Amino acid sequence: APALLAGAVTSALALGAAWWATRARGGTARPNRPDTVRPTLIGTLPCVVYAMLSALFLMFNSARFITAPLDLAITVAPLVLGMGVLEWRSHRFHDQAVTLLRRTSATAEFRRRAWLLLLRELGVSMLVLAVLGALLLGVLAAAGVLTPRAVLLLGAYLLLGGAYFAGYILVNHGEFRWILTVVGVVAVLDIAATLSLSSRFAPYGEVPVFLAGCLTLLVLFLTALRQNIGRVAPYR
Repeated sequence: APALLAGAVTSALALGAAWWATRARGGTARPNRPDTVRPTLIGTLPCVVYAMLSALFLMFNSARFITAPLDLAITVAPLVLGMGVLEWRSHRFHDQAVTLLRRTSATAEFRRRAWLLLLRELGVSMLVLAVLGALLLGVLAAAGVLTPRAVLLLGAYLLLGGAYFAGYILVNHGEFRWILTVVGVVAVLDIAATLSLSSRFAPYGEVPVFLAGCLTLLVLFLTALRQNIGRVAPYR
């Protein structure tokens, strides 16, 4: 089912981020010695929790569409297909930021250019998802099964993709306290709002609530990145 696949991909990629965040300096993995196993496992725990919270948020909002009409059931496909691109562009941002740091002497200049670089990579990532989404909408429209609710749901997944991209970078920067707090609070509020307010948004139901949650994640993640983008420690 699309939702189950999306949840699995989300968890797998977040765990991949855990590996990336716990790499040793110089780009090599930490040796698997007995005295380093426990610290490494403890170090990856925040990433595992982030994976679980992300999967909870996605699964709660997507599982209901498994048995929904076709246009709703497959709108998660562009996000699933584009997850690899999101992770790749986040790593690309890190590599480019390292190069930028070496070429920039002023902190303010690095902060400005790194922020522009981040926005560019975010734009490229979301553009890829948007193109995949547009192709899907075209196919559904040609088949005569496209509904406004599906278009809105696709927009929510697009925003969630942007949040995932920003989340990868926050993980790499070690901003676990912020990212876990944000995802946890948004997930709880989303569940509460879905259960209590969905009936007020007919005929779109829970989709506007999901979209609002995805937008909130993206905005809060970008807010955190805007504050710490100039720190040089994550790029050393």
